[in-house]
Amino acid sequence: MKVFKWMGTLAAAVSLLTSCLGESDNRFTRQGFAVAGVSEKSYKTVLYTSYGPMYSANLMTQVVDGACYTVQYEVDLNAPENKTQTMDYYTATITVFDEVSKGNTVFYNVPDTTMMLDEEQVVTNVAGFTGEVGGYLNGYLFLNATLNELKEQKNNFTLYWDRSKDAEDIDGVPTYTLFLRVVKIADGSGSAATSTNEIRAYRLKEVIDAVNKTEAGKGSDRFNLRIHYIKEASEEGKPNWGKYDYQFAVYKES
Repeated sequence: MKVFKWMGTLAAAVSLLTSCLGESDNRFTRQGFAVAGVSEKSYKTVLYTSYGPMYSANLMTQVVDGACYTVQYEVDLNAPENKTQTMDYYTATITVFDEVSKGNTVFYNVPDTTMMLDEEQVVTNVAGFTGEVGGYLNGYLFLNATLNELKEQKNNFTLYWDRSKDAEDIDGVPTYTLFLRVVKIADGSGSAATSTNEIRAYRLKEVIDAVNKTEAGKGSDRFNLRIHYIKEASEEGKPNWGKYDYQFAVYKES
């Protein structure tokens, strides 16, 4: 994925908690992640954002159903098309920047966590996104991983979650254990590695929905995904794991 045009650098994106560019007279502009899909009510192509579904007349020619993007959208809540209660989306002026690559998700056959995989890469940091940027949208979890890599190096990102294991109570919060593993699949160019941020979108909808239902039945108000990543490797090739917690609020149907 290209560098975010709307954030300047990906390093800034990781620390950004809100991206509201301006609000006045019931009009606002925001930037963040979005997932393309089809409205179940109007059958129009929309972008699911942290504010809600967004629509524009030419959107169908810009996006692919199910793909993830970085976008900017401007909404005028006073516009007649946004005052009707019959629509399940907001009409907006939308700029689509870059498509966000998807990572793999595996819920069984988790690899041995005491050994490095062939061509496995060390990840110096993992971070999610919150607020108006949108960290979990329409079933996709967006994560940034920082690696020291050569220019144009290609990596395979896989998020493993052993669904046979129950949550662990950590500080009173049900916590599920995941492992993010990054494997090089193509060499880069040059001789000096540089710190690079790579964002991937991971499809977790069905599992998150199931976990939410389970935790709601237990009376929980939240749960964590504890994402482990290899922050360094020993001289013997043994992984040293770091961790990052991403918290979900439990949605309870009334």
